[in-house]
Amino acid sequence: MNNPSYNSLCAEYLAFQIRTLLPRLIVVLGSRPAGLLGDLLRLPKLHVGQEEQVSFEEKPLCILPTSHPYSDLGKLPDQRLAEGALLQKAWGIASHLAS
Repeated sequence: MNNPSYNSLCAEYLAFQIRTLLPRLIVVLGSRPAGLLGDLLRLPKLHVGQEEQVSFEEKPLCILPTSHPYSDLGKLPDQRLAEGALLQKAWGIASHLAS
């Protein structure tokens, strides 16, 4: 949505959720949401399929941008397996982060 006040409200709410829940892993579904999360956390561009270890308010956090689930319909089995392996790798990294 291209409404600055709405986007600002959503960013504040997302920051509140991250601050409150203290996740160790955030899986972002799609490149546009990855860009918005990157803007919120003041990160360089997040790339689909590449996990990033960052800090949010001095708490470690692993972010994994993935493709949007709708695109899975056109993926070959090997591509779906590769994405599953990425999720497993990101979870392994996040599991070892201090909470």
